[in-house]
Amino acid sequence: MEPVLLAGVASVFLVLLSKVIPNNLSRRRTLALDKYCCFKVAGICTIPVEISGNECLFKIVEKGLIGSLLIEGSICGLILVNKPVKTKKAIRKLESSIISLEVLYERYKMDKHKHQIDQLRHQLTEILRNNDPIEPYMLLLLCAKNDTPIDYLLRNIESRLEPYNCRFSLECDNQRLSFRQRKSVITSNRVLTNKIHTQLRQVFTLSRAYMYSGISIGTTLRGSRQVILPIIGREGTLHTCIVGPTGKGKSTVIAKIISRLNSRDLGYMNFFIIAVDPKGDLFTYLDQLYGNFEKRMIHDDSMYRELTLMEENKELVVYLLKGSSEDKQKTILEIIENTIESTKIVHNNRITLLAIDEAWMIPRTKILEKLLREGRSRNLSVFLASQYPGDLSDIVWSNIGNIIIFGSRSKKYLEHIRRYTGIDEKFLDEISKLETGEALLRYPWSSTPIMVRIL
Repeated sequence: MEPVLLAGVASVFLVLLSKVIPNNLSRRRTLALDKYCCFKVAGICTIPVEISGNECLFKIVEKGLIGSLLIEGSICGLILVNKPVKTKKAIRKLESSIISLEVLYERYKMDKHKHQIDQLRHQLTEILRNNDPIEPYMLLLLCAKNDTPIDYLLRNIESRLEPYNCRFSLECDNQRLSFRQRKSVITSNRVLTNKIHTQLRQVFTLSRAYMYSGISIGTTLRGSRQVILPIIGREGTLHTCIVGPTGKGKSTVIAKIISRLNSRDLGYMNFFIIAVDPKGDLFTYLDQLYGNFEKRMIHDDSMYRELTLMEENKELVVYLLKGSSEDKQKTILEIIENTIESTKIVHNNRITLLAIDEAWMIPRTKILEKLLREGRSRNLSVFLASQYPGDLSDIVWSNIGNIIIFGSRSKKYLEHIRRYTGIDEKFLDEISKLETGEALLRYPWSSTPIMVRIL
């Protein structure tokens, strides 16, 4: 591939990725790096590092490490060159490699050989299906931040990719950019590029969340980048739905969200938090979190309410509905609606957060749908948690912004997720593999979800 065309490809990636990382390189910093190794594309000084090694590229793409490195800011761009290979030649090469590994596995019974055989068979299947074999080569473009030594940047990348037997080399020729032809993995062009594009979409999806006022709910599953749950943006408040089977952590997440609204990150905001708990789990978690705060209990014939005063500009009211009749629960919902309306009138700048755990147990009334529809005009953000997406009406789903999806292998559950959430179907398999405390987060601006480890 000619150098001019390569530079053009690099520009496309860097123009997009420069929106994710701060582009504030000083002239002095760029000149200092020019003396050693600086490849400029789209006005950004980068350090090009070629990665190679048998199966290295396939492994890091398969495990999502390209996306996590971009998200964490270790690299600011990449150049991917897919060298076409004749199908017959690719099949012969893969079959030969599989036979060699099978001999090794029979002799030594090592798990790594078995894993390599499975990978190569998977690649062979995809090539036979798509008839598009390639040998991929990749340059990672490291960002020249501050006066950080190049050796330090390289060591950081090497330490992340060391388990995958990758080799690294600097490409510091400013006159032209070339790839040395090394023995590399043969794989399917469609499969490889689709996975990289998915990871890039996740980078841009996550970066947009930082434009909102929100709270941290955890870190990326394949990395340590903080994941933000947006609550308020330029267009107003956002509603959130949390779905998952019993025991996956829905009540815990709501409790943590409420507690983090009291953190320093959003300390300047005036919050009025109303929590509705039909079952009792959320009440228990909040009592543990705020047991040291001043409380007072109010009892009457229509409701049981516990009021917890948190800070001067934040207030939490918890309604425990366990054991209440349906009529009493409807009465409480009417009281909540009136409270939200009066709060908007008295405190114009106050944000109200309504959190409802186990929403499927709440009586079907028009109040909830009305609050969701009028949320922005009332400075209201609603959080709903339920076991199945089908527990909530189509009107509710049409007004939901963020969706937190916990894992399950239930076919009924996965079918509901596919129907109601709007995420790409290829992520349904990921949902079935999620462990307790892990979830997918779908933002309203993208069907590509972020895999999150809830903290």
